[in-house]
Amino acid sequence: MRRDALYLALLVGPVACGFEPGGQGSPFVEDAARAEVDGVADSGSVDPVDTSVDAGADTVDEGTLDPTWTEKAWAYRRRIDVDGSSLKGDLDGFVVPVVLTDPGLAGKVSSDGRDLRFVAPDGLALPFELARWEPSSGNLMAWVRLPKTGPTQPNTFFLYYGNADATSSASPAKTWESETAVWHFDEVTTEGGTTARLVDASTLGHDGTQNGSATAPGVILGGQRFDGKDVVEVDKPDEIVLGDVDCTFAVWIKTTEGRQQGILIKAKGETHELGDKLIGTGHEGPYFGTDHGWVGFTRTDVAVQDGKWHHVAWVQRKDDKGKAESWKLYVDGVEKGSGQQETRPDVAGHTVRIGAKANGSYFDNPWSGDLDELRYAKVARAPAWIAALERSQRDPVAFSKVGPEVAR
Repeated sequence: MRRDALYLALLVGPVACGFEPGGQGSPFVEDAARAEVDGVADSGSVDPVDTSVDAGADTVDEGTLDPTWTEKAWAYRRRIDVDGSSLKGDLDGFVVPVVLTDPGLAGKVSSDGRDLRFVAPDGLALPFELARWEPSSGNLMAWVRLPKTGPTQPNTFFLYYGNADATSSASPAKTWESETAVWHFDEVTTEGGTTARLVDASTLGHDGTQNGSATAPGVILGGQRFDGKDVVEVDKPDEIVLGDVDCTFAVWIKTTEGRQQGILIKAKGETHELGDKLIGTGHEGPYFGTDHGWVGFTRTDVAVQDGKWHHVAWVQRKDDKGKAESWKLYVDGVEKGSGQQETRPDVAGHTVRIGAKANGSYFDNPWSGDLDELRYAKVARAPAWIAALERSQRDPVAFSKVGPEVAR
């Protein structure tokens, strides 16, 4: 066999990185949640992602075959390929989820994950947030920022591990540098509690304080469940700007509640007044919409209060037509509503609360249902970006394909 052909065969060797039904209790992307996203009823069970690889069968000694092994002190690596065919355009600085479960990683990766590295083929270190590493089970979940990804890009990078002398290079701040707030909602919370902190992964300090919500299965890792009276109070609310700016709001939602209810409210407590900003579901039907107090309201035409996971997003572009901002609303990665409003600047002193209501508004009930992966950015994201958010999080194992282990 030719040398280059042998190397290609090594890279594309047997990989088991799909969803395997039948297990219980995985902390990773929940099969039950994925089934709901894909339109299948929730069976009540939570199945794990099984991306396990038989280390004995699939670990190969690469030796000197590959001159591109850039991390010389690392013993192992895996190739990761992003599914560029699912992307609608090139994206700069997009953050992809990487999910892997392999018990064989135990003993090869440091117990604290400090030797994990994500690296481009040319040796460029990629910023990443290590969301979870469990040595006992080999469960690994990370968010990795790529310089560029798209349908015409190489879309390949590597996971290196196996260096006991390494120090951690994880950097959530660099990973999420284009976002203002990122709430994964992975924290363990107890229903009715008021002390848990829901961390803003951007490290910019927009952490939230639990007020009754509870841990629930999410789309990626855990989510938060709200029972119609819970809220999360967000720190530094003045920095979550929703009026007269470029901005993007995106979140996964799951609810069967048919009433008007708020997902995120920026207002004077529960008071509905001039200049408040409201995002929620249920006004004029089971739809996702946004309302700026005494300015305007826009909604989609797709039902989302059906007990299934839906990715919803609102994008505002400042002064898109004169002084009027354009609004685009998305459901499951597809634009489903639009409008133009001359929005008012935010009101100083208004609070930001997740799962809250504003009395007398179009969203006058607190959220009843589940939320996961809520993000806010002071950027008007392109349609291709919104589509990639939904696609990558709906099925991260298929989106970022992790190859077999290769030994140095």
